[in-house]
Amino acid sequence: GAFGVRVSSQVTTATNLTTAQLETIKGSPYDPLGAYPLVSAPPGYTVVVNAEVLTTGLQVVTVTVSYEGGDLSLSNYKIDR
Repeated sequence: GAFGVRVSSQVTTATNLTTAQLETIKGSPYDPLGAYPLVSAPPGYTVVVNAEVLTTGLQVVTVTVSYEGGDLSLSNYKIDR
C-alpha cells in the first residue's frame, strides 16, 4: 500500500509540474528558439522543454518531467500573436 501511495504522489507531482510549465510557457512571449523560462522542480524531478517549429510562428511545445518512477510528457501549441 505504501508503495502505491508513493507512486501516486510522484505521478501527481510530475503532472502538476508539467501543467505548471505549460502554463508558464503560455504566459510567456513567443520565442522562435523555444527558450522559455523553466519552473523550479523539487529534488528528484527534472523539467525539459522541447519546442519544435512547425511553421513560421507556430511551435509544438513538449514538456517532459523525469522522476525516479519514470517520465511524463505533455504537449501543446504556441502561436506567435
